Amino acid sequence: MALRSESPWGITRQKRDPASPILFNPNSRLGRNITTRIRKEGCNLEFIDIDISKKTADVHFHSRNLHRKFDYTPENVQTVVGEIRDIKPVIVVMEATGGYETPLVEKLHAAEIPVSVINPNRTRSFGRVIGQLGKTDKIDARTIARYAATITPSAQVAPDEVTLQIRA
Repeated sequence: MALRSESPWGITRQKRDPASPILFNPNSRLGRNITTRIRKEGCNLEFIDIDISKKTADVHFHSRNLHRKFDYTPENVQTVVGEIRDIKPVIVVMEATGGYETPLVEKLHAAEIPVSVINPNRTRSFGRVIGQLGKTDKIDARTIARYAATITPSAQVAPDEVTLQIRA
């Protein structure tokens, strides 16, 4: 959906149609303009972060600026996955925590929710860049959700049955 325009010097350039629904790379100049336009028009893009520890998990809903903390048990995991499924997020992001995230990732994949497990060093560096030096679970969850909204990491592909059998 490109329009052509000519400059006074005879150079032809392609312009993007502002009504085009196509989303471009968020790292490109056009992608930033489109993301800004989506935010101004009020489209709700929900990015969710889950910060997991051995006993608890902190869930942060970025666009709603809502934070929840729950005990990390199988029953609560199923409840949270149901709530996330109803929201239909763009992506759910969590840090790799030495395997604690695995049951939740499997449940999210089973519910067909896009999920990405990222390296904790990336979010820590991102936090330093934006001036977020505190390190509580709530602040960490908010920083990771902001990382997801800014960087938009790609979703992981759910492992097939053979891969799951090999891991077991």
